[in-house]
Amino acid sequence: DEDVVGFAGNEIELDDEHDWLVEDEAWVYDDAGGATRATVDRSRTTAAGRRGRGQTIRLVLALDAAPAAAPLRVQLGAVEIVV
Repeated sequence: DEDVVGFAGNEIELDDEHDWLVEDEAWVYDDAGGATRATVDRSRTTAAGRRGRGQTIRLVLALDAAPAAAPLRVQLGAVEIVV
């Protein structure tokens, strides 16, 4: 998804309006080509809804295992977040 402008820690800054949809599961893809399943912590993640330019969205994940290398991107449903 091209709407993501920056990702630091667990905060995502948007460069345009975006319909933020929260899934229960995400995948973290790393620099070594590996994929790690993660569960979205809904109590600490920004609730679904329309978000505007410049707003920050919080995404908190509980990984099933430590990634083998540095994370490159997170896939959350149809949204891809470049780390």
